[in-house]
Amino acid sequence: MDLVREIKVDTRKQLNDVIYDMNSTFYKRYVFRGHADDKYRLLPVLLREIPANMPNHDIFLREIKLLIKFFRECNNQGLKVPDIKKFRATYMSDYFDLGYGMNDDYYWPNNSIFELEALAQHYGLKTRFLDWTQDIRVALYFSCGKATDKSVDYCSIWAINMGYIQKRQEEQASQAIRLVGGLETEPKCVVERKLMDEIYDERIPLKFCVPAYCDNPNLNAQKGILSAWQYNMLSGISEKDPEILNDRIKFNTEVSRQFQKFLGGPADTSELTSLFTKYFSDNHNEEKKYEQYLSTPQSAHIDYLFYKIIFPNSISCDLKKQLQIEGYNTARLFPGYKGVADYLEENNFANH
Repeated sequence: MDLVREIKVDTRKQLNDVIYDMNSTFYKRYVFRGHADDKYRLLPVLLREIPANMPNHDIFLREIKLLIKFFRECNNQGLKVPDIKKFRATYMSDYFDLGYGMNDDYYWPNNSIFELEALAQHYGLKTRFLDWTQDIRVALYFSCGKATDKSVDYCSIWAINMGYIQKRQEEQASQAIRLVGGLETEPKCVVERKLMDEIYDERIPLKFCVPAYCDNPNLNAQKGILSAWQYNMLSGISEKDPEILNDRIKFNTEVSRQFQKFLGGPADTSELTSLFTKYFSDNHNEEKKYEQYLSTPQSAHIDYLFYKIIFPNSISCDLKKQLQIEGYNTARLFPGYKGVADYLEENNFANH
């Protein structure tokens, strides 16, 4: 199954032709990410640095501690942060527990902390999120980050079909709602309904976070979007055994068992393309849907899930000059005094 289409170019003109093509209406479904070294993997910083076979419980607890500290310090400095009631209710406590990051469901990253972790990622903390942009030239700017490093041979720009993923997720969510609605046993409460929905949730696990740009000058300038692979800890109840679902005690016991089993398992450090390969392998219906999508192009192009554009680092200096002429520079992408100062320093304006 073709998930990734690689496009390798050798000259600035060839690259500009590809970028021009990608700015067409067809590619409005995609978001982009620049890698200053083609050897970089589509893997969040947090997951690149953890020890082999580290259990999920330990990495989750590390994330929660960091996010609580980030939340408190931002709030103490008068900075706007997403409102997380559990974090406010335990504001001065030095006790940390996974329950702080859960909200009556078993997803990770949990929906209650998703926006906060995305914000922390954008400002440099090590999280399980990846940064993307709606603007391919912003991705190009970051892919030229090692223009003078002679040890880097190639750079790359990744593109992911966010439009296809979100469309399928909506269709999958509607299907899950119909399945739960057709069960013989009605959920007794809102929490139980959420658990039933989660057991039947087979949506593509990649979740995107589109920030409110009005609240964040950097994200607005970069047209930033963030993503994380969101694990469903109850996916192990795969058989959807009617006996379990219709017996409250067995149901709650099985939920608890699956939760503990997931926490004790090793953290998954697979890069994003590998996660998609495994997802399609485990969900043959989704694999067929994607193959059908490929066989009926939306335009003259084929909507692959990923595109990867590879170009030599030797043309990065010229590309950076081109981007500056087009207005893509440090001062623009990092609004504020620091961005302007860094822009002047980069270009050695003090000696001009």
